[in-house]
Amino acid sequence: MTIGDRIRQAREALGLTQPALARRVGVTKSAVNQWEHGQTKRLEGENLLRCARALGVSPDWLLSGKGPMRPDRVQEPHGAYQVSGVRCLPLLDYVQAGRPRDAIAAMESGVGAVSVPIASDLAAELGPYAFGLVVRGDHMLPFFRPGDVIIIDPDAALRPGDIVLAKLEREELPTLGKYRARGDDENGAMAFELAPLNEDYPTVLVNARNPGEIIGPVLEHRRRLR
Repeated sequence: MTIGDRIRQAREALGLTQPALARRVGVTKSAVNQWEHGQTKRLEGENLLRCARALGVSPDWLLSGKGPMRPDRVQEPHGAYQVSGVRCLPLLDYVQAGRPRDAIAAMESGVGAVSVPIASDLAAELGPYAFGLVVRGDHMLPFFRPGDVIIIDPDAALRPGDIVLAKLEREELPTLGKYRARGDDENGAMAFELAPLNEDYPTVLVNARNPGEIIGPVLEHRRRLR
Protein backbone atom coordinates (compact mmCIF):
# COMPACT_ATOMS: atom_id res chain seq x y z
CA MET A 1 0.00 0.00 0.00
CA THR A 2 1.37 3.42 -0.99
CA ILE A 3 1.01 6.71 0.87
CA GLY A 4 -1.62 7.65 -1.71
CA ASP A 5 -3.59 4.50 -0.88
CA ARG A 6 -3.45 5.37 2.83
CA ILE A 7 -4.63 8.93 2.21
CA ARG A 8 -7.56 7.64 0.15
CA GLN A 9 -8.38 4.95 2.74
CA ALA A 10 -8.43 7.45 5.63
CA ARG A 11 -10.33 10.05 3.59
CA GLU A 12 -13.04 7.61 2.55
CA ALA A 13 -13.32 6.29 6.11
CA LEU A 14 -14.29 9.83 7.17
CA GLY A 15 -16.67 10.27 4.23
CA LEU A 16 -14.61 13.15 2.84
CA THR A 17 -14.37 14.10 -0.82
CA GLN A 18 -11.05 15.19 -2.30
CA PRO A 19 -12.16 18.86 -2.32
CA ALA A 20 -13.21 18.60 1.34
CA LEU A 21 -9.83 17.18 2.34
CA ALA A 22 -8.07 19.84 0.26
CA ARG A 23 -9.93 22.57 2.17
CA ARG A 24 -8.97 21.02 5.51
CA VAL A 25 -5.30 20.77 4.56
CA GLY A 26 -5.15 24.12 2.77
CA VAL A 27 -4.12 22.83 -0.67
CA THR A 28 -5.82 22.48 -4.05
CA LYS A 29 -8.02 19.54 -5.05
CA SER A 30 -5.47 18.68 -7.74
CA ALA A 31 -2.77 18.34 -5.04
CA VAL A 32 -4.86 15.78 -3.16
CA ASN A 33 -5.56 13.96 -6.43
CA GLN A 34 -1.82 13.86 -7.18
CA TRP A 35 -1.08 12.49 -3.69
CA GLU A 36 -3.63 9.71 -4.05
CA HIS A 37 -2.50 8.72 -7.55
CA GLY A 38 1.20 8.68 -6.74
CA GLN A 39 2.11 11.67 -8.90
CA THR A 40 3.71 13.22 -5.82
CA LYS A 41 6.14 10.59 -4.54
CA ARG A 42 6.64 12.03 -1.07
CA LEU A 43 4.53 14.04 1.32
CA GLU A 44 6.71 16.01 3.76
CA GLY A 45 6.83 18.85 6.25
CA GLU A 46 3.72 20.81 7.10
CA ASN A 47 1.63 19.23 4.33
CA LEU A 48 2.22 15.85 5.97
CA LEU A 49 1.24 17.22 9.39
CA ARG A 50 -1.85 19.02 8.10
CA CYS A 51 -2.97 15.98 6.12
CA ALA A 52 -2.51 13.65 9.10
CA ARG A 53 -4.36 16.09 11.36
CA ALA A 54 -7.20 16.51 8.87
CA LEU A 55 -7.58 12.74 8.60
CA GLY A 56 -7.12 12.07 12.32
CA VAL A 57 -4.29 9.59 11.75
CA SER A 58 -0.70 9.17 12.85
CA PRO A 59 1.81 10.92 10.55
CA ASP A 60 4.11 7.89 10.90
CA TRP A 61 1.34 5.60 9.66
CA LEU A 62 0.45 7.97 6.84
CA LEU A 63 4.08 8.26 5.71
CA SER A 64 5.26 4.66 6.07
CA GLY A 65 2.30 2.45 6.99
CA LYS A 66 4.06 1.50 10.22
CA GLY A 67 2.39 1.54 13.61
CA PRO A 68 -1.31 1.93 14.36
CA MET A 69 -3.44 4.11 12.12
CA ARG A 70 -5.16 5.71 15.11
CA PRO A 71 -3.32 4.71 18.31
CA ASP A 72 -5.18 4.37 21.59
CA ARG A 73 -4.30 7.37 23.71
CA VAL A 74 -3.93 7.88 27.43
CA GLN A 75 -4.28 11.63 27.90
CA GLU A 76 -1.69 13.47 30.01
CA PRO A 77 -1.66 17.16 30.99
CA HIS A 78 -1.18 19.85 28.35
CA GLY A 79 -1.88 17.85 25.20
CA ALA A 80 0.74 15.13 25.73
CA TYR A 81 -0.35 11.50 25.96
CA GLN A 82 1.03 7.97 26.17
CA VAL A 83 0.80 5.14 23.66
CA SER A 84 1.82 1.76 25.12
CA GLY A 85 3.71 3.54 27.90
CA VAL A 86 5.62 5.86 25.54
CA ARG A 87 5.16 9.59 26.09
CA CYS A 88 4.04 11.44 22.98
CA LEU A 89 4.24 15.20 22.45
CA PRO A 90 2.04 17.41 20.28
CA LEU A 91 3.60 18.25 16.93
CA LEU A 92 2.78 21.92 16.38
CA ASP A 93 2.79 23.98 13.21
CA TYR A 94 4.71 27.26 13.08
CA VAL A 95 1.71 29.42 13.96
CA GLN A 96 1.05 27.34 17.09
CA ALA A 97 4.75 27.24 17.94
CA GLY A 98 4.77 31.03 18.21
CA ARG A 99 2.57 30.66 21.32
CA PRO A 100 3.04 27.02 22.35
CA ARG A 101 1.65 27.29 25.88
CA ASP A 102 -1.65 28.65 24.58
CA ALA A 103 -1.77 26.10 21.75
CA ILE A 104 -1.05 23.14 24.03
CA ALA A 105 -3.43 24.35 26.73
CA ALA A 106 -6.17 24.50 24.09
CA MET A 107 -5.57 20.82 23.34
CA GLU A 108 -6.75 20.00 26.85
CA SER A 109 -10.14 21.32 25.79
CA GLY A 110 -10.47 18.66 23.12
CA VAL A 111 -8.49 20.08 20.23
CA GLY A 112 -6.61 17.13 18.73
CA ALA A 113 -2.93 17.06 17.85
CA VAL A 114 -0.58 15.15 15.62
CA SER A 115 2.07 13.67 17.88
CA VAL A 116 5.66 12.50 18.11
CA PRO A 117 6.84 9.72 20.50
CA ILE A 118 9.68 10.47 22.92
CA ALA A 119 12.28 8.12 24.39
CA SER A 120 11.86 7.53 28.13
CA ASP A 121 15.18 9.16 29.13
CA LEU A 122 14.31 12.42 27.38
CA ALA A 123 10.65 12.27 28.43
CA ALA A 124 11.70 12.29 32.08
CA GLU A 125 13.51 15.63 31.58
CA LEU A 126 10.86 17.50 29.61
CA GLY A 127 8.48 20.08 31.01
CA PRO A 128 4.72 19.99 30.49
CA TYR A 129 4.77 22.30 27.46
CA ALA A 130 7.42 20.52 25.36
CA PHE A 131 6.45 20.03 21.72
CA GLY A 132 7.68 18.83 18.35
CA LEU A 133 8.16 20.97 15.25
CA VAL A 134 9.00 20.19 11.62
CA VAL A 135 11.91 22.31 10.34
CA ARG A 136 11.16 24.61 7.43
CA GLY A 137 13.40 26.87 5.37
CA ASP A 138 17.11 26.52 4.59
CA HIS A 139 18.74 29.04 6.94
CA MET A 140 19.88 26.26 9.32
CA LEU A 141 21.48 24.08 6.65
CA PRO A 142 23.43 21.87 6.54
CA PHE A 143 22.70 20.55 10.03
CA PHE A 144 18.94 21.14 10.10
CA ARG A 145 17.13 20.30 6.88
CA PRO A 146 13.53 21.04 5.88
CA GLY A 147 11.38 18.13 7.04
CA ASP A 148 13.54 17.27 10.06
CA VAL A 149 11.69 16.98 13.38
CA ILE A 150 12.95 18.82 16.46
CA ILE A 151 11.83 18.75 20.09
CA ILE A 152 11.60 22.10 21.92
CA ASP A 153 11.03 22.64 25.64
CA PRO A 154 10.01 26.16 26.76
CA ASP A 155 10.82 25.22 30.37
CA ALA A 156 14.38 24.02 29.72
CA ALA A 157 17.31 26.11 30.95
CA LEU A 158 18.97 28.20 28.27
CA ARG A 159 22.67 27.68 27.59
CA PRO A 160 25.12 29.64 25.39
CA GLY A 161 25.32 28.10 21.95
CA ASP A 162 21.89 26.42 22.15
CA ILE A 163 19.82 26.16 19.01
CA VAL A 164 16.61 27.96 19.96
CA LEU A 165 13.22 28.79 18.56
CA ALA A 166 12.55 32.53 18.90
CA LYS A 167 9.76 34.90 17.93
CA LEU A 168 10.48 38.43 16.73
CA GLU A 169 7.68 40.95 17.18
CA ARG A 170 8.01 42.11 13.58
CA GLU A 171 7.75 38.57 12.18
CA GLU A 172 4.55 36.55 11.92
CA LEU A 173 6.21 33.16 12.52
CA PRO A 174 9.02 32.04 14.85
CA THR A 175 12.46 31.12 13.58
CA LEU A 176 15.41 28.93 14.57
CA GLY A 177 18.88 30.24 15.33
CA LYS A 178 21.99 29.68 17.41
CA TYR A 179 21.68 31.63 20.66
CA ARG A 180 24.39 34.12 21.60
CA ALA A 181 23.88 36.31 24.68
CA ARG A 182 24.81 39.97 24.21
CA GLY A 183 24.19 41.43 27.69
CA ASP A 184 21.48 44.00 28.38
CA ASP A 185 20.06 46.40 25.83
CA GLU A 186 19.42 50.14 26.34
CA ASN A 187 16.22 49.35 28.27
CA GLY A 188 17.91 46.85 30.57
CA ALA A 189 16.32 43.83 28.88
CA MET A 190 18.31 40.83 27.69
CA ALA A 191 19.81 41.26 24.23
CA PHE A 192 20.85 38.26 22.14
CA GLU A 193 21.78 37.17 18.66
CA LEU A 194 20.15 34.52 16.49
CA ALA A 195 22.86 33.15 14.25
CA PRO A 196 21.96 30.98 11.24
CA LEU A 197 24.04 27.92 10.42
CA ASN A 198 23.76 28.69 6.72
CA GLU A 199 26.36 31.38 5.96
CA ASP A 200 24.17 32.85 3.23
CA TYR A 201 21.87 34.36 5.89
CA PRO A 202 22.63 37.24 8.28
CA THR A 203 22.77 37.08 12.07
CA VAL A 204 19.83 38.81 13.75
CA LEU A 205 20.30 40.98 16.85
CA VAL A 206 17.32 40.96 19.21
CA ASN A 207 17.12 43.99 21.52
CA ALA A 208 14.93 47.02 22.29
CA ARG A 209 15.07 48.16 18.67
CA ASN A 210 14.21 44.69 17.35
CA PRO A 211 12.23 43.08 20.18
CA GLY A 212 11.57 39.39 20.47
CA GLU A 213 11.65 36.45 22.84
CA ILE A 214 13.07 32.95 23.02
CA ILE A 215 10.38 30.29 22.98
CA GLY A 216 12.72 27.47 24.00
CA PRO A 217 15.87 25.51 23.17
CA VAL A 218 15.98 22.51 20.85
CA LEU A 219 16.68 19.36 22.87
CA GLU A 220 16.43 16.69 20.19
CA HIS A 221 16.83 16.49 16.42
CA ARG A 222 15.48 13.74 14.18
CA ARG A 223 16.10 13.16 10.49
CA ARG A 224 14.57 10.73 8.04
CA LEU A 225 17.38 9.38 5.84
CA ARG A 226 15.21 7.57 3.28
